Amino acid sequence: MRKYQLSFLSLLCALMLGFQPLRSQSPMPIYITGMVHIDPLITNTTDTNAVIASYNSHRNAFLWYVRYADSVGLRLSAQMTGVYAEACVRRGNASDFAAFMPGGIHHLGTHSHLTVKQSLPYVWRTVSPGFGINRDTARQVMADNIPWVNAVFSGNGYTSAANWFFHGTMASYPGMDTVLFRYPIPNPYPYDNVFQMCEAVRNDFWMYKGGFLTEPSQSADTNFIKIPEVGGIIGYDQVHGPQGMVYGTVPYQRRDFLRVYIEWRESVRRGTPDAVRYFNWMIHPYQLVPGAVGTDGRPPRVHIQELVAWLRENFVGRADESGNVVAQFANVEQIRNAYKSWRQMYPAYHQQLQAKLSNGQKPLYLPGIVRRLDRTYHDTRLTIADTNLVIHRMMDTVSHQPVYLTWSRSGNRPLEPALTGWFRMIRGDSSTQNLYSSAISIGLEPLVLEPSSPSGVGLSSVPMEFGLEQNYPNPFNPTTTIRFSLPQREHVTLKVFDVLGREVATLVDGELSPGEHSVVFSAGGARLLRKESFGPDGQGSTFGGDAKDLPSGVYFYQLRASKYIQTKKLVITK
Repeated sequence: MRKYQLSFLSLLCALMLGFQPLRSQSPMPIYITGMVHIDPLITNTTDTNAVIASYNSHRNAFLWYVRYADSVGLRLSAQMTGVYAEACVRRGNASDFAAFMPGGIHHLGTHSHLTVKQSLPYVWRTVSPGFGINRDTARQVMADNIPWVNAVFSGNGYTSAANWFFHGTMASYPGMDTVLFRYPIPNPYPYDNVFQMCEAVRNDFWMYKGGFLTEPSQSADTNFIKIPEVGGIIGYDQVHGPQGMVYGTVPYQRRDFLRVYIEWRESVRRGTPDAVRYFNWMIHPYQLVPGAVGTDGRPPRVHIQELVAWLRENFVGRADESGNVVAQFANVEQIRNAYKSWRQMYPAYHQQLQAKLSNGQKPLYLPGIVRRLDRTYHDTRLTIADTNLVIHRMMDTVSHQPVYLTWSRSGNRPLEPALTGWFRMIRGDSSTQNLYSSAISIGLEPLVLEPSSPSGVGLSSVPMEFGLEQNYPNPFNPTTTIRFSLPQREHVTLKVFDVLGREVATLVDGELSPGEHSVVFSAGGARLLRKESFGPDGQGSTFGGDAKDLPSGVYFYQLRASKYIQTKKLVITK
């Protein structure tokens, strides 16, 4: 009898999913890649020495990124312009991209700007944006750019057929994707590539923006795929508009990844293989040169290191409570292959997704939460006694007040005593409710909690245990913030030691109230300490002191309170 009951349930589920079988294997992880736009050098000049100097600067910055990516297992997907490619070929540096060739650990393709080749070596001219909407002139841009990139491929032993095209360019016109990638034989273009294509889509964040790994038709033989720039541009970028500037720091990048993660988690929890999920960030070599700074005044190199460290520590190769790996580093080719496999395994889900996107729908499990988090950035994950209760503290970009993203890893968990007070509770379906913390139970589906109170008194939060968080940023120069939590009033010391165990700074030495605390630590000397208290009594203290001008290297900071002792590592880079 039990056998027939299971068969009936399986059939019922299949009917509900459009005769699509339930997932029979582990869900795909979130694919993460670093996108590198090998941008143009100086144009509209006849000074070839200036162009070469610009190339050398960009090349050194790019090679730093390649070395760093290899050291941490990050996969890069790069797009090169003809302007850079010519300099690369003429300087004999095609081997810079050997690791990006097909079968390598990375991926390299073409990206064309509105630049056309001039007669002098290294010299290109930039044309007006209106130039690119004309079919014939767009062909000229492509004809000038692509042969140089093909030369990089041939310099590494590959034919031009291995060169993908990255269509995030101004050198295009309406319908170009259809003509360029579905052209008849013979090829009407002045180059021999039969491209595979990925298209970058900017604007506001959506996991499914621009089709999210969907293709423009139901055809099985299409060679076109769209990849949204989910994480925006790292660092400071005045060219690509406010998205590049807003998303230029790690807290926004972490916010965006969490939005992808909660959607992935819901898909796994519900057992619906409805999409391939992907996350990336974009950067240009000119943002990686020594001396470049991001919107917070820190080098974009540091932003990348911090983001990758956070992803590796919490998500890449890590299993969540379902036992499934959350994320892995991948390049565009791997992501494309994953999408093709998913489409073949679940054609009904693929058709449903295509239909929703064609109707302009955003097929999200948690639209209310995803939209609410749009006006926040990530601050920290709270350290609390209940390890099955996950609470990420976000900060509202307008009110500068905390907003909490929370869910349970196992069953229903009481919100108290981790957080107490009145909250506006926002569910994934956009419904809201005002409740006091004692009436709030956190389940497997995420919630957003906004502190609220009829009397105007906001949140009161007292940790249940001692906790020392990883400093942020890390590595850092010149300042970093160290947060810790106290469940009761205690005499606390927070000290910094070098690798030989020698004390180099005392950050805190005194009695503090219960609550969350932070210390700003500077490695530059002079007055280095500031302590801010967020305990329920609202009292704060200031600790002063002088520090040595600490050199670059590894250090350790240690919190002591009562019988609690915890030590963590920090890194100074100068």
